[in-house]
Amino acid sequence: MNPKEAMSTLRTQMESSIIGQRDLIRQMVVGLLANGHLLLESLPGLAKTRAVKSMARNLDTQMRRIQFTPDLLPSDITGTEVLHQQGGQNVFQFQPGPIFGNVILADEINRAPAKVQAALLEAMEERQITVGGTTHKMPDLFIVMATQNPIEQEGTYPLPEAQLDRFLMKVLVDYPDTESEIGVLHPVAAGHGQVEHQHVGGLRANQRDGAGAVVCFADHFKTACALENMAQTVAHQRVVVGDQHAGHVCSSCVCAACAGMVTVNTKPSPCAV
Repeated sequence: MNPKEAMSTLRTQMESSIIGQRDLIRQMVVGLLANGHLLLESLPGLAKTRAVKSMARNLDTQMRRIQFTPDLLPSDITGTEVLHQQGGQNVFQFQPGPIFGNVILADEINRAPAKVQAALLEAMEERQITVGGTTHKMPDLFIVMATQNPIEQEGTYPLPEAQLDRFLMKVLVDYPDTESEIGVLHPVAAGHGQVEHQHVGGLRANQRDGAGAVVCFADHFKTACALENMAQTVAHQRVVVGDQHAGHVCSSCVCAACAGMVTVNTKPSPCAV
């Protein structure tokens, strides 16, 4: 397989697990070929983290995930020297941090203050880490893919210019189109066996063999008992709705967001369940 075919196969495999984000996948592949780091920005729930995990899995590389929080320390990223006793003598041994990997997922990087963000500077630019006067090299394949939420959200810290300069591209991840959103609401593919009719909590439903319950939403919820039983069914089994009802759900989310009725992401995450 030549390099072009390998990259095409990688994109195809990633698109099979990430619905509606072809532009994001294409730019991630470009960053991989250019050996550069990427900064992914969007509202929560748009498959940024899942896309990075999908790339690492399909590349068969060592992925390390770092969840940035306000109380994170620089040594939690780079690693530190730990005191050990060998032959009656005290010896400091370097304990590598999660930065030592091939694909580094810096999740919500702007949740941590600048001091912690700066811990990535040397690794991203020089591809090495210096701890206790000793330099430790990064692997040949080393790419940082950081995700961040918009600055307008509470509890975030803007990235300094020195940190932004280390990224090859800043990718703005937008909502998928309506067709893709409807596809997200259908996690169970067609053709999973015959359909049998049964009653669940007083509501008519269709039961797929081994695929969970397919609820007929044309029936109305009439009692609190039916609601409770349906909630238990949804919690333990996969639920699929028809295209018409899925379109209504997506349209309602769009109208609610445009009208300012919600301030967080109401759309489904564009990933295949």
